[in-house]
Amino acid sequence: AKLRVDPRDVARFARKILRYLSSCRGRRAEAYENTSWWSFVGGDDYRDKFQRYLRAVPRIMVAMDPQRGSARTIGNISMQLMADYGAEGTHNDRTLIGPTTDAWIAPWRRYLEKCGVTFHLGQRLLSLDFDARAGRINSAQVDGETAPVQADFYILAAPLEAAVGLVTDAMAEYDPELAKLKEVRDRGLADASG
Repeated sequence: AKLRVDPRDVARFARKILRYLSSCRGRRAEAYENTSWWSFVGGDDYRDKFQRYLRAVPRIMVAMDPQRGSARTIGNISMQLMADYGAEGTHNDRTLIGPTTDAWIAPWRRYLEKCGVTFHLGQRLLSLDFDARAGRINSAQVDGETAPVQADFYILAAPLEAAVGLVTDAMAEYDPELAKLKEVRDRGLADASG
């Protein structure tokens, strides 16, 4: 009532939420992964005021665009957050209590650095040396480093268009997940401008 939205919109949305909550994991993966949240809830069928909430809530709660984000992703996260709001004393909207970088990313980075993790931020990754017989990456060639970077583990945190260029045929043959990146590269799907 405080939001002053049409009760029919609330009822329509409640039916969609109930439908999502009652869908099994298989249906969520098969049917909702390739459907936007906006399409799933029938966003165009609501009145303007309710549409504003339909656009705003996924952005606020899960930082996603309801017209582009999958119904599965936004649905899973939103349903969990909505369920958590029902728990007494829960304040999900105050989890970080500050900007994301200050409240979450920077403390996590400091912790990892104390554990011996080395970050190579702002340095271009030129290539990965993959040993097909051992099935592992031996080193990384990083722009500005005189010697290859060697580590126990490697985490590639890069945009898709950069990551796909680093996957070799040998890597793709060894790991099916990396083969997906190779396919994205080979099919020219990594160009976000399209």
